[in-house]
Amino acid sequence: IDVEAQLWTNEVYQKHIKENYNDRRPMIFSRTGGLGTHRYPFHFTGDTYAQWEVLKNQVEYTLRAGHIGQAYMTHDIGGHMNRYYYTDSELYSRWVQFGVMSPVFRLHSSGGGERRPWKYGEHALNSFKKAMKFRMEMLPYFYTLAREAHDTCMPICRSSLIMRPEWEEGYNIWDSYFLGDRVYCTPCVTPGMYRD
Repeated sequence: IDVEAQLWTNEVYQKHIKENYNDRRPMIFSRTGGLGTHRYPFHFTGDTYAQWEVLKNQVEYTLRAGHIGQAYMTHDIGGHMNRYYYTDSELYSRWVQFGVMSPVFRLHSSGGGERRPWKYGEHALNSFKKAMKFRMEMLPYFYTLAREAHDTCMPICRSSLIMRPEWEEGYNIWDSYFLGDRVYCTPCVTPGMYRD
């Protein structure tokens, strides 16, 4: 990624929107480019693999991004690439469940990956429907968190370190988080961890 070009492109687009559409709060969808690129866009973490280790990493990545001001982190839910094609319905379901409790939810894939929920069987499809229904019910809360992030720079997904700085054990917890100040999320990032 040419970070300098990305910063310039984001700046030009942001300025254009502000000058031509005064009543809008512009957002730019952009690949993460490291420190300094978080000024305008919501970021996606790039072409990830559909693996349990990657899912766990994405939870931590989201929290650490919040520490540097990236309130809107998104991922290729399900993993962008999957060498096993669509064989692991549990992994897919867990990605989706994490995604609905993230600032921006989107399915995306290529290179043999498959993200249509009905391709993973009945159990995964039912899990997907429940997760999406829950996401829709949470939209007012997400909107409130988006406004709060805009006004205070507080991330939407908050680590224990941010929310409970006096809790020293929490400094090492990177696989669960506070969604705003009212919901605590513990994504399933290990196979067979919980049952629906």
